[in-house]
Amino acid sequence: MPHTKPGSAIVMTGSVTGLLGNKNLLDYSMTKGGVHAFVRSLATHLIEKGIRVNAVAPGPIWTPLNPAEIVLGRATQLAGNAGCVLVPRSRSTANFKARSFFASGGT
Repeated sequence: MPHTKPGSAIVMTGSVTGLLGNKNLLDYSMTKGGVHAFVRSLATHLIEKGIRVNAVAPGPIWTPLNPAEIVLGRATQLAGNAGCVLVPRSRSTANFKARSFFASGGT
């Protein structure tokens, strides 16, 4: 990773389903679970270089192809979770490494 400098942060997108599983979404659960395992493994390799690796784990998000459930009176929108990616990138969370941040809108 020649262009990634010390102090950098890598944020990947996992899923609450990847961490908790879902009997109806076996392939999706396995794939997103692999993302979380990759985050933890990659973090152990890059910590010596001062590079943090974390994941955001959103819950159901409404899209035209995937009408999500209603949470707190409305479906979770993609824009509503976009800010969650900034948290693990922030210098204020520099002590967080190999973590999955839940962004599930109350689910």
